[in-house]
Amino acid sequence: MKDIRSTVMQLSGRWGNTCYATLCLAVEAALDLPYGDVQMKHLWSAIHERTGKSPQAISRALARAAADVWERGNQELLEAIFADLYELRNEKTL
Repeated sequence: MKDIRSTVMQLSGRWGNTCYATLCLAVEAALDLPYGDVQMKHLWSAIHERTGKSPQAISRALARAAADVWERGNQELLEAIFADLYELRNEKTL
């Protein structure tokens, strides 16, 4: 979880919004799932177990975090992460 928090902090440049804690929990939950089986219902369930938040509250927090990172975040790091994910996905489909 420490690496996830560090990466999210580098992406966002700030930590004050609670939406980033929800984003970290979502990433942690996604990493625990088999590749290709990441569905929102699994993320909602994992985050709900840790926080008690409803699926609607979780979705709003993730949307806020995504919009904030997209608008104000470290674009170079964001592009690097998605380029790595794109390459991994293509390797697994070959």
